[in-house]
Amino acid sequence: AKRRRLGGGGSSFAPFPMPRDCPFGVIVECGGAWGEFRALEGLVHCMCAGCEFGVAYGLQPTNVFGVQAFEFHGGKGSAGKWKASIRAHPDGFPDEY
Repeated sequence: AKRRRLGGGGSSFAPFPMPRDCPFGVIVECGGAWGEFRALEGLVHCMCAGCEFGVAYGLQPTNVFGVQAFEFHGGKGSAGKWKASIRAHPDGFPDEY
């Protein structure tokens, strides 16, 4: 019997349904690197000085990372547990930032 993929196998994108009160992005931190996790994308937009400089001067193409790549970027990649390494700050940047 031939198996068929759900959704017809096309390239249509169906985003995960988000609750109305869910924020667009959440400030996150990992090993001193700060960024914004955007829930609909599942990606972290890094705001560290190195990324901002690298993108501004064309040294790197983007400052957008997957969660595992952001964990490595923050220097915590050896842990291999991004859920424990990346800390969320739902109320925004802390005062000591």
